Amino acid sequence: MTRPAIPTPDQLDHAPELAVLAVLDASLQAAVYAVMAEQPGLRGPDHADLGSVPASHWCAERLVNLADRLLRVIDAYRTALAREHKHRLADRDDQPF
Repeated sequence: MTRPAIPTPDQLDHAPELAVLAVLDASLQAAVYAVMAEQPGLRGPDHADLGSVPASHWCAERLVNLADRLLRVIDAYRTALAREHKHRLADRDDQPF
């Protein structure tokens, strides 16, 4: 999955929280990759160990799923902010002087 670029100064002018969300996004993705490296079975059936599955595997699977959900919510928030900013700009352009 390709993650969004670091927010630009113009983006941060209208939504400064995007800076922290970019850090959170990168941290979550790094955590997911680290967990998947430790628990190869999470990468798919080709990497699964057919032996017994330890409890840490189930915790890791939950962590990856929750991180994925949070990453999707962050993306939706970014999209909503961009859409709202675009509408504000359009409304401002429609205002007579």
